[in-house]
Amino acid sequence: MSIILQSIRGVSSGLAQGLRALALSLLLLDVLYALLLALMAFWIAAHGSWVRGVLAGCLALVLSIVVGTIISVQIGIVRAVKAVVKRVAVGRLTLDCLVQRLPVSPEAGWTLDELETSLNEAGRMILGESPPVRMLALPFWLASKVQRIVVWATVRIILRQASRQHDGSRRIDITAVRDRLADIIDRLILERISEQLTRVSSSLIVLLTLMVAILALLISYLPM
Repeated sequence: MSIILQSIRGVSSGLAQGLRALALSLLLLDVLYALLLALMAFWIAAHGSWVRGVLAGCLALVLSIVVGTIISVQIGIVRAVKAVVKRVAVGRLTLDCLVQRLPVSPEAGWTLDELETSLNEAGRMILGESPPVRMLALPFWLASKVQRIVVWATVRIILRQASRQHDGSRRIDITAVRDRLADIIDRLILERISEQLTRVSSSLIVLLTLMVAILALLISYLPM
């Protein structure tokens, strides 16, 4: 079992906060917002035939529940990740594990492409040390999800920091990059996963709303 998974699997607060976030998101998205979209679809499609309105409302409700559940699960997982990062400072541990698993640094330092390839391989090594998900109970399954998100977020943060040092001619000193990130990596991980969640959730909600509106408009032209 990987070092990172060992350090976070006992953190119960992550599971508790993730479940609370999941429940609240399901209430807001699968109940309140889904009903709002169903009413909107009914209003668009019901002119001249209440049957079209009911059909559009039901389809909108089903579609909203499916998409809302997907978003809610992602919100719950991200909330659990944030709780673990705050409690365990798992970002620093992940940073150290990734750097330790890199091959011996070239004498002249790394190029950005070499570093990216080696970090991706190190990340896969860490994740490969985890036990199979099918063997785990919920807390351990959640821990493995936390580990995966934190590992790849840390890889991207290292590469972003390294790219600032790399100007096309200079080689990258991974030790210097690690030292600069050591005290701020947890905060950067929290910012990165929050930004990703906001971007993905907002896009899905906008797409869902447009799909429901278009679907209701098309149903309004059905001969019913």
